[in-house]
Amino acid sequence: IGILFSLVYAGLTMWIVEGWTNDEDYPHDTNTKNFMSSLFYSFQSFFGNGDYRWNPHTLPGRLALTALGVFTLIVLTTYTGMVTTILLRREDSGQIRSLTMAMQQ
Repeated sequence: IGILFSLVYAGLTMWIVEGWTNDEDYPHDTNTKNFMSSLFYSFQSFFGNGDYRWNPHTLPGRLALTALGVFTLIVLTTYTGMVTTILLRREDSGQIRSLTMAMQQ
């Protein structure tokens, strides 16, 4: 839930900061479409699918995008570290004897 809230917050922040001045990323006429596009870009940048990149034109927009990138990096490295710790603890207790056993569990 925290990740979802953070992505919505990042999309809202980018829409507020960039939505009024950036016609490349927010070409729609209505605020609802622009906000929905911002949420979509936020989720897309977190999960890495697609090749869309925001192109902020203002300093606050660049700072918000940098913060989203750092947040994404922290979340993914934390997740990777937790999975590694779980697998190593199982290995120490003798439950995992091969890579195949680790993948099956």
